[in-house]
Amino acid sequence: MNFTLRQLEEIKTNLRPKLAQFLKDSGVSINRDNFFSCISPTHSDSNPSCRLLPDTNMQQFYCYSCGYSGDIFTAANVLKGYP
Repeated sequence: MNFTLRQLEEIKTNLRPKLAQFLKDSGVSINRDNFFSCISPTHSDSNPSCRLLPDTNMQQFYCYSCGYSGDIFTAANVLKGYP
């Protein structure tokens, strides 16, 4: 199946708001303040130091301990090994 660049951008735009649900479906526990343990493979995090960022409409995350950040595509790469 071939997609145009415009179609791919539309798909990406539609997926980004699903970050929180994707994390939950992948077994990540998100607390009521939208914090969770960092998913960076280089950061062993036992305390929730990573947060869904409200100013991005919960479409981005940021770890206040190690600085790791990303969106649903970063999370899919780390948690599922997707490219």
